[in-house]
Amino acid sequence: ATQLSSFIDTHLGSSGDIAARDAGINSQRKDLTTQHTAVNARMVVVQARYQKQFNALDSLLTQMQSTSSYLTKQLGSLSTTTK
Repeated sequence: ATQLSSFIDTHLGSSGDIAARDAGINSQRKDLTTQHTAVNARMVVVQARYQKQFNALDSLLTQMQSTSSYLTKQLGSLSTTTK
């Protein structure tokens, strides 16, 4: 009975193996939560940057299409006036 009590105290006591393992797991979980929060914050910044770049490219593409249409019309009118 004394050996069993000693074994139980060693493994299940407040400073036993299981308590130490539980504290280690809780520490890792806290670290992972912190890392997860940091990654999410970085992703918000990256998403905002990509959204801004996309909007700028979309605007530029619209301008280029408008310029292309204008030039096509101008070149078309030149070819009809020279014939």
